[in-house]
Amino acid sequence: MSESSIDYPTEIFDNIFDNLENDEATLLALSNLRKSWSLPARRHLLQNVLLNGWGGILNFFALTAAPECTFPKEIRAKKLTLANLTATEGEGASVLRRLVSTIFVETSLTIHTSTGGVTPILTEVSNGWQTISHLALCGGTHEASTFFSTLASLTHLESLEVQDFQFAPIVNALAVENLRFPQTITQLSLARSSSIWTFFRSYDFPKTGFANVRTLRIQDLFCFEKAGVWDMMECLKMAQGIPTITFEPFYDAKCRDLIRDMNNIFQPLRLTLMRIPGLKRLELNFAAMPARFAFETLIMHTIFAPHLPDEVSVDVEIRLPQSFALWDASNPEEQLEQMLRETSPPGTEEVTSSSTLTVRGFPAALPNSVGDGGVARVCGFPVSFI
Repeated sequence: MSESSIDYPTEIFDNIFDNLENDEATLLALSNLRKSWSLPARRHLLQNVLLNGWGGILNFFALTAAPECTFPKEIRAKKLTLANLTATEGEGASVLRRLVSTIFVETSLTIHTSTGGVTPILTEVSNGWQTISHLALCGGTHEASTFFSTLASLTHLESLEVQDFQFAPIVNALAVENLRFPQTITQLSLARSSSIWTFFRSYDFPKTGFANVRTLRIQDLFCFEKAGVWDMMECLKMAQGIPTITFEPFYDAKCRDLIRDMNNIFQPLRLTLMRIPGLKRLELNFAAMPARFAFETLIMHTIFAPHLPDEVSVDVEIRLPQSFALWDASNPEEQLEQMLRETSPPGTEEVTSSSTLTVRGFPAALPNSVGDGGVARVCGFPVSFI
């Protein structure tokens, strides 16, 4: 299609591109349809950039330097992902510095390293991308003191995710004294990184190290044979002032002792997790677990939550699995109906508590035994189904 001689108001197309921000296929088609549209379309396409390995970064440089390049002169990405990077050896550091001068990252940065550690890579880019508020680090083994000092240099950082992450053995114990997350970080997510809890426990990190963290999310295989899981439980007993903690267990039917260990974590008679100092909201995301385990956890909380000390007041939320394969090959509605019938037969005394229980994600229509407003009693305890 040839260029039209009609000049359209730029505001019209700016609004179109704004509304198509997440529709990459349409943006790409429009940029190829009319040359004058290519620049604003490219600007939106570059809001979310993924560069795969050092080769991907070098190819990006080649594109920006091409004579017919339609990229804007100033490339600003809301989100940048650097995937499959090896350690910063040879020219790696200079490549990263050039990348910082080529593209400006506004909000979110993800770094995945296949070998070595993320910290040297993060150190190179942190000076240029100071405005990021979300950081995700995947893979590698890291020197603790350098890692925490680099985080402190990102003065706008609010959210941190680490995945498949571990700390290197400590050589100088004095270097890791008084380490803590920066005060700016309020959201922390730890996925498949249980070994770092051993580091936390060894250096009394939970007492002050979580600083201003308000939301903690932990994804893992909660089996005590896995390094750090036991230390995690001990650390959480000492953690201070984290209002919301979310657990997202992985399920592995081949792990022989998984259910036994998870019973000890999520179903102890003392409801240990509800007693974490300063906790206000406990989210148990059992979407990957068998429904039977989720119901058993719910029942334990309805029985023992009313007997907790008066100062313990926690909103507990349990998320159920969506996959019917996790519902004992039975109808979820029938399974819920049976659980309600067995736990609150006629004449069951109603109980109250300063804590609340909510169940989310039921994958079928709620049975009639769940009353108006989605509330049913389990062992006499009012449970909201949403």
